[in-house]
Amino acid sequence: MSSKENLSKLNTALKYHKNGQLPEAEIIYRQVIEEEPENYNALNLFGILLFQHKRYEEAIIYVEKAIDIHPIPYFYINLGNIHSAKGEFDKAIDFYNESLEMDPNNPDPWFGLGMCYKNKNENDKAIEYYEKAIKLNPSFYSAHVNLGNIYKVKNEFDKAIENYKKAILFNQNDPDIYNSLGLVYFDRYEIEEAIYCFQKAIKIKPNYEKAYINLGNIYKTKGEITQALKYLNLAIEMNPDNYASYISLGNLMIYINKTTDAINCFKIATQLKPNDPAVLLNIGNAYREAHHTETALEYYLKALELMPDKAEVYVNLGNIYSDIYEFEQAIGFYNKAIELKPDYVEAYLNLGSLFITMKNIEDAMNCFQKALEIKPNYAETHLNLGTTYLLMKDFTNGFKHYEWRDKVKDIKHPKYTEFQMPKWDGSPLEGKTLLVCHEQGLGDTLQFVRYLPQLVSNGGKVLFKAPSGMEKLLKQNDLKAEIIDSFTPENQIEFDCYTYLLNIPSYLNSTYDNIPLAEGYLKADSEKVNTYKEKYFNNDSFKIGIKWQGNPNGNKNREIPLELFLKLADIKNVKLYSFQKGYGTEGLKKVPKNIEIVDLGSTFNDFSDTAAAIENLDLLISNDTSLTHLSGALAKKTWILLPFISEWRWFLDSEDSPWYKSVRLFRQKEMDNWQEVMDRVIEELNKINK
Repeated sequence: MSSKENLSKLNTALKYHKNGQLPEAEIIYRQVIEEEPENYNALNLFGILLFQHKRYEEAIIYVEKAIDIHPIPYFYINLGNIHSAKGEFDKAIDFYNESLEMDPNNPDPWFGLGMCYKNKNENDKAIEYYEKAIKLNPSFYSAHVNLGNIYKVKNEFDKAIENYKKAILFNQNDPDIYNSLGLVYFDRYEIEEAIYCFQKAIKIKPNYEKAYINLGNIYKTKGEITQALKYLNLAIEMNPDNYASYISLGNLMIYINKTTDAINCFKIATQLKPNDPAVLLNIGNAYREAHHTETALEYYLKALELMPDKAEVYVNLGNIYSDIYEFEQAIGFYNKAIELKPDYVEAYLNLGSLFITMKNIEDAMNCFQKALEIKPNYAETHLNLGTTYLLMKDFTNGFKHYEWRDKVKDIKHPKYTEFQMPKWDGSPLEGKTLLVCHEQGLGDTLQFVRYLPQLVSNGGKVLFKAPSGMEKLLKQNDLKAEIIDSFTPENQIEFDCYTYLLNIPSYLNSTYDNIPLAEGYLKADSEKVNTYKEKYFNNDSFKIGIKWQGNPNGNKNREIPLELFLKLADIKNVKLYSFQKGYGTEGLKKVPKNIEIVDLGSTFNDFSDTAAAIENLDLLISNDTSLTHLSGALAKKTWILLPFISEWRWFLDSEDSPWYKSVRLFRQKEMDNWQEVMDRVIEELNKINK
């Protein structure tokens, strides 16, 4: 057969090849090669087809034959691509370099080199070669995408975004690139930008499951559980066999304290991927969240058997042994995780938190600093650094890092309000209106509204949007700021900039030594005080208010058994008043009939009621809750019972508090030993109540 006829056949085969009709193309390629064994184009093209079928060894034979006959740069690139696909990156590099010696201006071998070095985890070299490919071809889409991916891994988010956006300029119809860009924005906690990218991906590809899962995860972070459920359920409807959907849904169930539902989701994931032991960690996490420690440990140990070289397993084991106070074992597991994965930020953070629990502050700081070096923009690291500096009474560094708290993803307290208006940077407020938003727990609000008068005195108009139930109390006190009701929509409030309440100390250069208004800054409504006095307190007893539990989703280490408080009733002339409201009040039904505890919690409609009741006490004794902050702000005598490791705001070891002159701190001397704490409380009570 003539060369002309073979050329015609080759063109037909190439047409089939480009159209994805690979079997038809293969038949013709074989015919041409049989009739014309020296046809290097047929040999090369057939090698590429075999490569696409993942028949790598055969592919190499045919492309090498083509090179022997006619060595051109293009053939060397193809041979490099085949060896790269086989994971033989050093061989691939040699062939790409052969191509470049013949034609250094071809961007494809530079791109191939970038791919090889990326796969060899030599990211800096990969960046160098991708950039050379882009210099030769500025519209090289895949090079921009891969650069974005590398910069994301390196936590250089600005450069990742820059390259993803350049890629979009050259291909606006790829949902993957919008999804990748959305994940970077999510990492930077730029929530609205992330949502836009995920929704854009869905617009391009309506059944794009990854974007639905990511939207579910992001709405979980926003605390919008209904929306999170909507997107995760949509992902499952689209593909009931999507393992990742059930993992995300299970983690959402853990987040909202539905452990049984979480475990069911993870078990479905196990059925979908029976050979993926990683789901065992998720099941263990669900049981750990539900405080089923032994069951959680069983799953972690099963995971260890199947994945002895996976760092995440050792972190989870470290967590569970930390929970049960077996600290040396926990430290060993965290260190093993770091040995396996030296850039594992979470391992350093968890190890640092354990050192805090052990009151080993220096080692904790070393762990957090190491985590910061690895991932400078990780909000959880800054939060840990912030609280540790604050624990050490270093307000300057502490509040600087603490400002990152609004970017922490899985925090369970009420989410931070988002605005279109600019965030205040601490600059002069003359002629401007600043909206200050409450945040975190109710105790945080009561503790930090002390800074509002000082803020107002610096100029400008200050508005404070109070949490529900606290408006009346704050309005009846002169905090200088205008108090906005909690139900007022933000779009009906006129302001120039905003900030969060706990940012104010940083902007006012507050220090441990100049905390304002420690002598008290709130007053109760006098009419309500008298009403409570006549109804409940008109007696000559020593009146003690008690509270033993806080938010059920909060720190369980703060909870104190009610039975320990009952011993206070044995002290001469003492009368007990329960300030417990809602969660925890069920314990009052089990109090022996010979012990009287007046239930005041059920009479409280808001904080102004609670404040009026506190004013009638001789002493409040309570675990660490918002009630103690209210009592301290009212300058009432308050004894706070603290766990072995308390929140940063109570610092370390001292018995008094710079926040409230009327407060005394009783700390656990050993983990979980509330009995010893109560014994000291009773001893002190006997001294003052003779």
